[in-house]
Amino acid sequence: MTSISNEIHLPVTERANNLSTSIDVASSINMIRILRQCDQQIFTGYLDYPCLSDAAIHLKIKSSIQTVVNVLSTTDGKVVMSGSGTSGRLGMLIARDLNASLLQSGLLPSNGGDDDGVSMDSLPFGYTISGGDAAILLSDELPEDDPITAVHDLHNCTLHNTNVCLIGITCGLSAPYVAGQVDYILDTIEDQAEGTTKKDNETRYSTIMMGFNPDVLAREKPIELWKHRQQENKKNENKQKKSMSVRDVVLRLHAMEKQQQLESLESKAVLLNPVVGPESICASSRMKGGSITKILLDIVLTIACKQVYGMKYNQELKFHSSKMSTNASISAESISVIQSSTPLTVLEEIATTVSMYDSVSDSKNNYFYSFILIF
Repeated sequence: MTSISNEIHLPVTERANNLSTSIDVASSINMIRILRQCDQQIFTGYLDYPCLSDAAIHLKIKSSIQTVVNVLSTTDGKVVMSGSGTSGRLGMLIARDLNASLLQSGLLPSNGGDDDGVSMDSLPFGYTISGGDAAILLSDELPEDDPITAVHDLHNCTLHNTNVCLIGITCGLSAPYVAGQVDYILDTIEDQAEGTTKKDNETRYSTIMMGFNPDVLAREKPIELWKHRQQENKKNENKQKKSMSVRDVVLRLHAMEKQQQLESLESKAVLLNPVVGPESICASSRMKGGSITKILLDIVLTIACKQVYGMKYNQELKFHSSKMSTNASISAESISVIQSSTPLTVLEEIATTVSMYDSVSDSKNNYFYSFILIF
């Protein structure tokens, strides 16, 4: 086994979890207990890294919500969730679910198009996944490393939108597909700020990059399809160097986020990266990584929809994920059973920080589904 001292330079998501070193020889019930302990790190944290319980992460969640609200409040805004593999599938699932909920509640204007009388272009949530829709059912690793096709996918998804927020999901901060889209958006934001692009109806972009490693532990290996940039960087030594790796993109995004905070600028770039600790089965990011992705997307998008669509959304829409659960109807008794648990306490703190609800009981009801995913 790799020692902790040797693992210190590995991304957290690629490390072995010392809580689960014996899971392969544990009894069935002990396996469940080990998994439960590992999952608690989503809320309690790992080592000295910032986690879901920290005020700094709460503020990033608040910035993410405002970024989404700014886009959904426009007449042609679209929020696009993007990722590879399971991350892309989660983005697809939540985008389709939110659109369906808004349509069923009559909160989207009818302007002709599909069977619901609404054009697909006008739906506020979209998705891209490396490899296209075929990758929803059949994994395809080659497109995951293609940042160029990723940008084309983003364009194709937002042809009729001039206000776009990309939520790029990459659990290990390692996916070139997502990095390509985020890097393109950062280029566009900077060009528009400098006034170097002046086109009619040009798209205004913002981005939230979601992953669960510290920024300095993002993937450092140069992206194969960006190798030509090395020569460009040598030729243009006096200009800002182009990103060569996912880490370059992550650090660039983080720098822009800090600049926005210092200068009190509109939030257009957010790095949302609470560290949830190593997986119970080493590097299986479909486990804790999938759970925290679902939790964060539910929190950010549900709150944003409530703010944009107002009380009608709050009254007529159930928490959108509850449709996929037999636990859709949450009783007061169910809430009282778990109200002393650490995860729910953390979620209540987040609700208070972002001023989501008028009462704690509302936050319990709306966050309960995310909570039960963990157990």
